[in-house]
Amino acid sequence: MTKVKYLIIFLIISILILLIPSISKAETLTYNDTAQNIEWSYELDSTGNNVINLKCNTKTASGTLNIPSSINGKNVISLKKGSYGGIGSAFSECVSITGITIPDTITQIADYAFYGLTGLKTITIPNNVTLIGESALKNCPGLTSITLPNNIIEIGYGAFDGCSGLKNITIPNTVVKIGGYAFSGCSGLKSIVVPNSVTTIGTGAFSSCSGLTSVTLSNKISVIEQSTFARCTSLKSLIIPDSVTTIRSGDFGIYSAFCDCTNLEKILIPDSVATIEDNTFTSFANCKKVTIYGNDGMKSKEYAEENGIPFDYIANWDKASSGDDITPPTVKSIKVPYTSVLSYYDSNSKMYVVPTGKQVTINVNFSEEIEGTTTPTLTIKFGSGKNIELTNGTIQGDKIIYTYTIKSTDKGIMTAVELKGGNVKDTAGNSATLSCPTLKVEITSDNIYANGTTTDSGSNGGSSSGSVNNGGSGSSSSNKQDSTTASGKLPQTGIGISIILVIITIAGISIFTYFKYNNLRDI
Repeated sequence: MTKVKYLIIFLIISILILLIPSISKAETLTYNDTAQNIEWSYELDSTGNNVINLKCNTKTASGTLNIPSSINGKNVISLKKGSYGGIGSAFSECVSITGITIPDTITQIADYAFYGLTGLKTITIPNNVTLIGESALKNCPGLTSITLPNNIIEIGYGAFDGCSGLKNITIPNTVVKIGGYAFSGCSGLKSIVVPNSVTTIGTGAFSSCSGLTSVTLSNKISVIEQSTFARCTSLKSLIIPDSVTTIRSGDFGIYSAFCDCTNLEKILIPDSVATIEDNTFTSFANCKKVTIYGNDGMKSKEYAEENGIPFDYIANWDKASSGDDITPPTVKSIKVPYTSVLSYYDSNSKMYVVPTGKQVTINVNFSEEIEGTTTPTLTIKFGSGKNIELTNGTIQGDKIIYTYTIKSTDKGIMTAVELKGGNVKDTAGNSATLSCPTLKVEITSDNIYANGTTTDSGSNGGSSSGSVNNGGSGSSSSNKQDSTTASGKLPQTGIGISIILVIITIAGISIFTYFKYNNLRDI
């Protein structure tokens, strides 16, 4: 047993000896740069042959500084890395400098190295730098231009975030990754070209670039991340490359890929895009001017229709300059003319209670005159009943007119479910963009309600003004349709609920009393 104890002690001591070099902190040295009147602090690497973690200690330093390439014959290979907010970074105390020259002995710019140097106007980066670290030049609004080296591979997270004075930057074709928020808040940027070497663009990379008018994206990226172009208020058009399969959205509108691009007029979404995410808000939240360009049967068109966004075909993308009519007709509304149900209005329920055998007219109204040999199929339903497909539409000017005869099995509020198919076009040959807005009754403010009876019980021919919703979930009318009876009158559910509550209360008191006295009896 003693031998085992000594063996364990020996192993612990051996491990501690091995760990001492890794946990011991390198000695901090200083160098007095008399030529620039600057004091630098630094450390030596494990070999003792190179200077690392170089830091400027002279708070009064100003003008342009030349970072030394060597100190006491040892190459300077790295700058001091800072923490969040630039604390402890290479130039965190030298806030008055206006220019920086980095020597070619440095291959990576440390995280936060030049963070918050508001007066910095110029920086020279050598060609052998391969990485610009996280927030390396964040909040340097005085920078107006910068030349990135030809060997750079990665632009780190937030590298130029808040550089609002930056007017132009060329991303070399060696860059593979652009980190999240790398150019966020660069409001002075007018255009950006992301070379085809780039395979990853991080979240919010160009968000709040309010001056950005022209963007060319790499054809190697597969995802447009959330907030990538959020609040790019000057951006008017964008072509998404064929390599992209996914456009992301976050949990809130501020995180969606194109939210608040208030002047975005057209975006080309290729057939390769299979996913356009929608969480709390759409990927195009507050993009009120946008038209999505895509193709039939693709996610682009499906998404546009689901979210009520104007749609056009990719073939029309370049036709606008010719002056030709390239705008497709769109569905403005789906309505039931009040004359079709006027005599069946029930002022008590504020609904059109339509009996079996009554023929109802449904108008699908378009934005312009249309033509075609085959009309789309309009799908409707009553309450939670089965879908009913209407194929008897006829084109009259700017509308398609459908008719439907109420059946005894139809009970509940009528809603429009889907509009698809057909070959409807405008007179210029632009295929119609089909969507299915909320079904409404013209002029009146109430729902069409089929009750499965053969009489018009409760109707008094009244009318009112406004427009209606389609009885969606959460509305009082939706609750009524689920409990429809065949009597022709809407059920008064309030009394039933009250009776149920009373029964539950009495039952609860009885159970409580029973157990109470049982316990007393046991005592």
